Amino acid sequence: MGKTFRVTEVDGLPVVSSEEMADFLGMEHEALLREIDALAQRDEQAPRLRPNGRRERCFFEDDYWDTDSAEAAGRPQRHRFYWVSEAGCAQIAEALDAGKGAALAARCAESFADSRDWQQQVAEKPQKKEEMECLGTTEFREMAYWLGWDGSVYRKLSETRYRKPDGEEYSTYRLLDGNQKIVYAMDDTLLEPYKMLARAPSLEPDLGKALLEQAEELYYQKGDHAFDTIYDFMRDALEDKDPRWAN
Repeated sequence: MGKTFRVTEVDGLPVVSSEEMADFLGMEHEALLREIDALAQRDEQAPRLRPNGRRERCFFEDDYWDTDSAEAAGRPQRHRFYWVSEAGCAQIAEALDAGKGAALAARCAESFADSRDWQQQVAEKPQKKEEMECLGTTEFREMAYWLGWDGSVYRKLSETRYRKPDGEEYSTYRLLDGNQKIVYAMDDTLLEPYKMLARAPSLEPDLGKALLEQAEELYYQKGDHAFDTIYDFMRDALEDKDPRWAN
């Protein structure tokens, strides 16, 4: 398990998964779901309001179908879970006993803080000339699916469309696999982090550099310390070998 929870977005709010929270707490997920069900019902009856008057949602119920685990045994099983906002994490922490509540509050605070730091770093990163133009991102609250070139199917969480300097357009996707792990794809191909690192040195410097930059954007400093170490080593080695790899 990583140092912090994975943070994604639902309806523009940063959220974490109730399954990761249950694993961290050493609780059965069903037991945590019962706690969240009660809190969500309370929020429905007495909704919290933001300063702008809009309702503040803390819990987003969701599900996925598991076909790969030993539990499924070849028969798809539906798993229910919640996406939980930072305010929702605070409510859950208050509902638990003091020890677990304090540990959860600390882990959630660190996770959301790390996510904000990363977003700020991305926002402050200098723009390069002739970069691709982002045409917009679509978040999928209703069920939507991505189909790979090999027939693989994943649930779509979001799609971001880009236009290259030459006018060609393509899309990248944030997906959810059967084990509720976030994965990424470009058009009809999955972007697997270590395969991207292995492929980059065999390409021409301009193409390899572009592939490494994509790997950096998707996976660097996202909790996989082994990937970060290999990425740093490879980037330094390639820059030493050929100055065209340097920024």
